Amino acid sequence: MKYAGINYLRVNAIYPKGNLLFLHGLTGNINRWEYYIDNLSKDYNILSVDLIGHGDSDFPERIEDYSYAKQASDLLKLIENQEMDNITLICHSYSFGIALEMMKQNKSRFKTIVAISPLLITPENIINCKIKYIPMLIFLWKFLKHKRRIGRFNYPKDLSDYSLLDYKKGIDEIGIKSYLAHINSIKNAEDIESYGKSDIPALLIYKNNDKLFNENHTQIFRDVFINTIEYKLSGSGHLFLMEDKKQILEAMRSYLL
Repeated sequence: MKYAGINYLRVNAIYPKGNLLFLHGLTGNINRWEYYIDNLSKDYNILSVDLIGHGDSDFPERIEDYSYAKQASDLLKLIENQEMDNITLICHSYSFGIALEMMKQNKSRFKTIVAISPLLITPENIINCKIKYIPMLIFLWKFLKHKRRIGRFNYPKDLSDYSLLDYKKGIDEIGIKSYLAHINSIKNAEDIESYGKSDIPALLIYKNNDKLFNENHTQIFRDVFINTIEYKLSGSGHLFLMEDKKQILEAMRSYLL
């Protein structure tokens, strides 16, 4: 289904315990959450979306439409259309910035947040977007152009849980233009500290050797979400939604009870 250019999946439980909104990360889509939706939809009403420039949602021409603020505003309109409130917002990586903007624009809609390896907008990570990800994209593109079969890709470590082909597939699906538009939204986003403190409860899930979010970032997160419960997995990797899905689901269930 589609609303205002946003493709979404809605699943209603017979006796719902609450409402869950799923936001995927960069190069992802609704399918990234399939395992979680299958296991949680008996007890919770589900709304999962393709972010703009992803999946079956629209691919706007204006780069301004990819800003965190604009994406948040459009998603809030979808939530209003679906008559959802008291929402648990479940986000991964890139979409954490959108989640912050949604709470900034309409905090009353949300009960709690589950942040999985959230991409914190700090000066350090903005620099990473400028000097790391775009060159990495170019490298991936050139490398894969000449390789039909490859094994696991172990550099950088935050991509070690996805094969290079999987990551390139995601970039292929959204296209370079959309990819760079989303990178631009990170570069132009507000620093996380500008959001001040929030009393909304939070579950923070991460791996201790994640290059984009690790133990060194937890205090930054806690400075915003002062009521935070941490769930730390061992190992490296930033895109571990599928590899550690059973552990993540267990953490979610325990937290939501």
